Amino acid sequence: MQVSRWESVESVPPPYDRLLAFGTVENYHSHASWYRNFLETCLDPGDRPLLLGIADDDGRPCAILPLRRTGRSNLLPGANQIDSLSNFYTCGYQPLAAPDTDRRSVASDIAGALWHQLRDFDVLRLDSLPKENGWPEDLAAALRDAGFFVDAFFHFGNWYEVVAGWSYDDYLASRPTKLRNTIRRRERKLREAEDVTFEMFKTQAEGERAMADYRRVYQASWKEPEPYSRFTDGLIHHAAGAGALRLGVLRSAGRPIAAQIWLHAEGRSTIFKLAYDEAYKALSPGTVLTAWMLRQALETDQVREIDFGRGDDPYKRDWLSQRRERWGILACNPRRARGLLVTLRHLAGPRLKRFLRAEQAETP
Repeated sequence: MQVSRWESVESVPPPYDRLLAFGTVENYHSHASWYRNFLETCLDPGDRPLLLGIADDDGRPCAILPLRRTGRSNLLPGANQIDSLSNFYTCGYQPLAAPDTDRRSVASDIAGALWHQLRDFDVLRLDSLPKENGWPEDLAAALRDAGFFVDAFFHFGNWYEVVAGWSYDDYLASRPTKLRNTIRRRERKLREAEDVTFEMFKTQAEGERAMADYRRVYQASWKEPEPYSRFTDGLIHHAAGAGALRLGVLRSAGRPIAAQIWLHAEGRSTIFKLAYDEAYKALSPGTVLTAWMLRQALETDQVREIDFGRGDDPYKRDWLSQRRERWGILACNPRRARGLLVTLRHLAGPRLKRFLRAEQAETP
């Protein structure tokens, strides 16, 4: 096994760079342009990027694990922590592995690299791992085998629908009657009340207009300012350059009243950002725009899957009927004092409390 480290996407050399390209990555949240924007706009003070490269003994690249050394730890003051290169914007994170590599072997190599090469950290935290592809289980097992104390945790639910070969009419027929009727009523009501048009932005040449329309809608919406103010503009620019941007705008008499950012890659569209002008709330422009975006995804992009990003918001199950989970891993380094403290506080502590409660329950 050979281990390499880089601090930027641009530093990743061939042939490792193919692990960050479409054809290998499973969704846009694993693509090079996603990570470029993340590194440009989402690092906190003191964060240092760490892209960990794993190759076999012959130097053939097997995987990249995008990480960051954090400037602080929420688990224990002063702890030296490494996190996945992810945050609340991330809808899916995993090691970027070559298609012909064995997942368990890659997980073992990653754990070995972390144990033998990166000895100076107390805690490793990975999140947004797709449970359906086995990465959470395999990474947790490999980290335990390497010597870390490990705990896995549920992170968030992800609602989705497999729609390969579906038309928009097929999609509507699969939805609850209440949603079908709501879409038809809202579309009719909006058209009767307003002179509405729909526009889709996809390219960097359209980027400035797309950003301006999205900002205008967002500022007139109920949403709080973005925690990372440059993230969305950067996303629009980078996703458009990668061919992944689908930014839909609903207009009334030329004025943007609803906007949505969807991310399209490898046959999957992720519904990522939604906003509408609250002055038009009674006309449900968000519902109408979602329906129009779905039609585009099905009949123009002909996607095989649509997913609703992060979270179990109740309305999502009406639009998409299947659910999967994203999990996280907390691994503590027992060779360091603060690693042991985190183990006692966050891993052993709950188990000890359960044991004591059970003992008390059995005491006559």
